[in-house]
Amino acid sequence: MEILVLNLCGFWLWLTRKSRTSRYSEVAGRLTSARTYLWSDYATRASTVDRGFLLPEQAEALSILERQATLAAQTSRRFHSLNECRKLATEELIEPPRAA
Repeated sequence: MEILVLNLCGFWLWLTRKSRTSRYSEVAGRLTSARTYLWSDYATRASTVDRGFLLPEQAEALSILERQATLAAQTSRRFHSLNECRKLATEELIEPPRAA
């Protein structure tokens, strides 16, 4: 029964792939834009310009944005295949979430 539900969830993801792909691609683009904006903002701040490197919190924020943008872009490509949609549904519903 569990396998049937997971397959139905994967099939639903595949049926709605056009809207999901566009949303995920848009999110990936916005995250990339946010990272670019923060990078330029951090680079012009006096505290980082004087020392010549980013603060640990700034570097962490940039790396989180980069990871999430990469994850969103990879996920948007997975919606094109029915098998990948099924795997995605299984990963999201069965496996514990990975630490951000």
